[in-house]
Amino acid sequence: MNKDFEITCCFKSTSIHYFTSILTQVRSRLLDFILKLSDQLSSIPESGSTEDKLGTLNVEKLFDNAVFGDNTTINLGHGNILTIKAQVNKGDIHSLKNTLADNGLSDDDVSELKSAIKEDGHPPPNGGYGAAVSKWFSNIVSKAAENGLNIGLSAATELLSTALKKYYAFE
Repeated sequence: MNKDFEITCCFKSTSIHYFTSILTQVRSRLLDFILKLSDQLSSIPESGSTEDKLGTLNVEKLFDNAVFGDNTTINLGHGNILTIKAQVNKGDIHSLKNTLADNGLSDDDVSELKSAIKEDGHPPPNGGYGAAVSKWFSNIVSKAAENGLNIGLSAATELLSTALKKYYAFE
């Protein structure tokens, strides 16, 4: 950044549905944690206090799995870069499928994309995706947000958009 300038104020307008989605995720993950904790506490014999029972559990691991999931990428610090290499050729469904599969998408997810591309036919003239591909994209991003993929949310979003841009030759 040029040292002749100084940022004194910065702001970004954000839609309310982003916050609603965040609150929903927080609620559901905390509920999941409480339910798992309750299940494990009920399996411990009744003798002793609740503190003694909690001492026998690995609550930290239980919390990490419930809140963060088993495949979380946390990127902290300065200058961190996430690189996704997508070797996709324009209109080549096989290179698209291979790239997505090689980067952690399941065969079912990749097959669903192939069906969505076939259903949409040619992309709309405005340069966006068709309705079926857009729906598939949203489903995969939601799956990544819920730790349902073998890759994290930011990696999934980057991978999908890069691969589809190359497939449709938007880049």
